[in-house]
Amino acid sequence: MNPCIFFVDDEPRILQSLRRLFRNEVYEIHTFENPLEALDAIMDARPWVVVSDQRMPRMTGLELLGKVRDLAPETVRIMLTAYADVDVAVGGLDSWTVNVFLKKPWDDAELLMEIRNAIKYHRHLVGGGPEPGQGM
Repeated sequence: MNPCIFFVDDEPRILQSLRRLFRNEVYEIHTFENPLEALDAIMDARPWVVVSDQRMPRMTGLELLGKVRDLAPETVRIMLTAYADVDVAVGGLDSWTVNVFLKKPWDDAELLMEIRNAIKYHRHLVGGGPEPGQGM
């Protein structure tokens, strides 16, 4: 089973850019414009990593990642958001709601590296597992 990653952002062009960036990776990618739909899918898909924007209608990224932490504590939570939300994101780091904070616009190489690190950390939390692309 390949690592599952959720990307949550209310801007379709951001999600399209993220899908394009990860198209050659061996990850199972799910994108959501609605954070409530992402939350509903958490229990079925059991994502290894959730990457969320902060400012979204219906629910903030911090609220979403807090619920992810409660439902699936082994899921690594990354906030990818604009500079204006830095104070909010730092509060999320302090409360362990957010594991990693990255600013938009992101650097592709940095984002890819952080996702790889998050997958390694998830694998450590759950006690090992095969490398991506190797199956079980």
